[in-house]
Amino acid sequence: MTPRASNLLEGTPALEAFQTALATIAEGELKRVILDFCEVEFLCSACLGNLITARRKLRSAGQTFVRPCQRRGSLFAFFPDREAALAACRLGETDPLLFCSVSREIEEVFCVC
Repeated sequence: MTPRASNLLEGTPALEAFQTALATIAEGELKRVILDFCEVEFLCSACLGNLITARRKLRSAGQTFVRPCQRRGSLFAFFPDREAALAACRLGETDPLLFCSVSREIEEVFCVC
């Protein structure tokens, strides 16, 4: 899934579409999703909250995530591009939400350790 807006801001169609997609993912209809943020420059707090909520729902549904401190302190799996994320899936990556092409500034928001 690639959000088609440079800013995922509250009240915009891009954020609404993103929220709908995350809800579908969180309901367990898909086993693994690559979120390509190549066009995203800014996330509003609502978007951040949706990502954290999706992670929590997936964990409650039995999906497993690598512990943040085992992944350089990040809540999510980040890859430089889509091809690297796909290769990780083929090699057994277990996280259900994979991010690629994320700016350093956005990736830092998800560091917890």
